[in-house]
Amino acid sequence: MPRYLITVPAAVWSVLAALSDAERDRVLASALAPRHGGTDPVQVRDLDEHSLAPCSPARARQLVRRGTAQWVSYTPPVIRLTRRQSPHSGEAR
Repeated sequence: MPRYLITVPAAVWSVLAALSDAERDRVLASALAPRHGGTDPVQVRDLDEHSLAPCSPARARQLVRRGTAQWVSYTPPVIRLTRRQSPHSGEAR
């Protein structure tokens, strides 16, 4: 099993220290493993805090970069649109 040289808060270490070496290695390996795909969708809210259809994290970052949304929460991921959408044109007004 690989060994990791990392810094952890004392509260986390107190939990890890209670585990056997094998259990601790398994927990650290799963926590540090790269994650591919399966990202959680980002919840989208309008100006009145009504939930809209969720979007991908990439789309959420794009909306925030353009200034049409802002992050409300990172965990769970939630953005709020900063402009009202016209129901007919699909463009922001």
